[in-house]
Amino acid sequence: MTTENKKKAKKTKKTKKKKKMKKKKKKMMMMVMMMMMMMMMMMMMMMMMVGYDVDRNDVLMTPSIIL
Repeated sequence: MTTENKKKAKKTKKTKKKKKMKKKKKKMMMMVMMMMMMMMMMMMMMMMMVGYDVDRNDVLMTPSIIL
């Protein structure tokens, strides 16, 4: 009985570690996705600003504000 219990305990510990890794990977993926979305939004904003602002000063000011 004791040996079986020990084996079971070891198995559960291993599975827990694996689950944690998966969560970390998911978080990383989410972070990457968020970064990509942010980059896309920034690019869109820059394009919109350059497109709409006819005045050169405004065009020059917008990138510095975004950065």
